[in-house]
Amino acid sequence: MTTLSDLIPLIVTEMDTAKAKYGRYHNSHEHYAVLQEEVDEWWDAVKSNVADSCQYELLQITAVALRYIIENGDIEKIALEQDDRYSRDHLPGGRRPRMARDG
Repeated sequence: MTTLSDLIPLIVTEMDTAKAKYGRYHNSHEHYAVLQEEVDEWWDAVKSNVADSCQYELLQITAVALRYIIENGDIEKIALEQDDRYSRDHLPGGRRPRMARDG
């Protein structure tokens, strides 16, 4: 079974390769266009029923999404939003999963 630990190096390689080849995204619109292109390629792989291609495209989608967060995100604001959403919407009694920053 594949674990997150198995995937992290693949995602990082994908992110580094894309950044070296294309550079930093100029704005959110460009980032969206790249993400949409990867989603379209994943959908093509799904329709073709090619599991390896589906998995690779999902790896690329993950890399593009993480690059956006890394290049534009404020981790503290993201964490607060996550806390707020978990307490409001997702878990009974306002419980939330333990976060790495919780120690």
